[in-house]
Amino acid sequence: MRKRGRRSKKKILFVTPEMFPLAKTGGLADVTGALPKALARMGHDVRVIMPKYRATFSAAHTLVRVAELPEIPFGGFSLGCAIDRSDALLGEGVTVYLVEHFGFYDREHLYGYDDDWIRFGLLCRAALELCKAIGFRPTVIHCHDWQAGLVPAYLKTVYSDDRFFQSAANVFTVHNLAYQGKFDRSVLEPLGLPSSTFNVYGLEFWGTVSFIKAGLYYADLVTTVSPNYAKEIQTPQYGEGLDGLLRTLAVQDRLIGILNGIDPTIWNPATDRYLVRRYDGRSVRLGKKENKEALRRRIGLSDGSSMLIGIVSRLAYQKGFDIVGSAAPQLFELPIQMVVLGAGEQESLFDQLQKRYPGRVACRLGTVDEALAHLIYAGADALLIPSRFEPCGLTQMIAMSYGTPPIVHAVGGLVDTVTDFDPATRSGTGFLFPRLDPDSLVNAVNRCLDVFKDEPLYLQISREGMRRDFSWKESARLYDEAYERALAVVRRDGAVEQNGAGSVSHS
Repeated sequence: MRKRGRRSKKKILFVTPEMFPLAKTGGLADVTGALPKALARMGHDVRVIMPKYRATFSAAHTLVRVAELPEIPFGGFSLGCAIDRSDALLGEGVTVYLVEHFGFYDREHLYGYDDDWIRFGLLCRAALELCKAIGFRPTVIHCHDWQAGLVPAYLKTVYSDDRFFQSAANVFTVHNLAYQGKFDRSVLEPLGLPSSTFNVYGLEFWGTVSFIKAGLYYADLVTTVSPNYAKEIQTPQYGEGLDGLLRTLAVQDRLIGILNGIDPTIWNPATDRYLVRRYDGRSVRLGKKENKEALRRRIGLSDGSSMLIGIVSRLAYQKGFDIVGSAAPQLFELPIQMVVLGAGEQESLFDQLQKRYPGRVACRLGTVDEALAHLIYAGADALLIPSRFEPCGLTQMIAMSYGTPPIVHAVGGLVDTVTDFDPATRSGTGFLFPRLDPDSLVNAVNRCLDVFKDEPLYLQISREGMRRDFSWKESARLYDEAYERALAVVRRDGAVEQNGAGSVSHS
């Protein structure tokens, strides 16, 4: 067993459909924008490959064409693409590659098209072909979410005899199991995958081709973005029909959870350029007071004595905000106000709430406002996150870093990161509620109100949250350990094959 800090330097390729600051729909982009830099700081050679979307064209001045791949073979046809490179997009020694295919990626949205199967099939094949074209022999290929799920499948089938990748480990990270990339079985042959992969011991899922199952089944190691979520997805309630496979992976020691981090160069109240007053733990009282006043002025809310609850989120069903509508009659009997920034299918719910409770609810809907988001984290007295499920969650970490206690449903990564306030010890970093129902939510808000009214106690809770280290340093170390585990699996499976016993089953 190697000691900490003595691990070998690795060549790591990230395959991802999105990355901050180039393209983002959710927390996946934050992870793939921050984790590579943290790994590079450990001395690894880290590179990221993703599609060249329309949203990334503005970065073209930093790009250099490094490869033309005109004939990538699929099932009975071939596709061509070009690869651009930049060493400046992320910085800190991380190289970024962009796959250019205007027909597939020059579109308004990142996902949601009928041909997503070939759009991301091309990303997966291009990632592997690029490595060969430029002579970059990865130690680890780290694939993210269903869009990169075919990389492990290709490695274990199409490229199984290719000595270029013989010693490479592939790690697959599930950021949200609810998004699975399921397509008609007719896409299997055009993708160039063997018909033998279409069964329960492969990528078949209830008669469909499942990209996420391909990643889960064929990867050497599977990670999720928090330890608690890794446990939850092994249950029928959260497993999205894949809990049996995930339990098998857990038994084989091929499933682990590693908590995400946040980038302190972006989320730090002591250096945040969007705040009217920057602050740290010593000046949190004055800092939050002045930012709250600025926030109220900006969104048009008076009555500064009320506890101001912030929401910064996608307004999707997963996030559980319908419970706010159900609890509204009870909630707004309390001395609270609410500010909401977000977009999604539940926008109408909050639009109705601000009409029903004028002066109590203020919303900025259907828009991305980075400056307002930072001001809400700093100026709100609490942040509400009532998610039905939450693989990790970043908003609660950001809120605590800004001294804003989160009020959260006790699921997923929210349990791993928020310490429930204990009145007996007068300690904690936030307020958890066990059930997604109005009474449970209102009770948590009331508990937060009690603390808010006791200013010395509220400041103590704020400072306790600010002392938590949510940077990527520890998470990057744990990923490095995960890579070592995946490499051990590759060596073990290779030894079994050399002894003539066949490959180890993932079933």
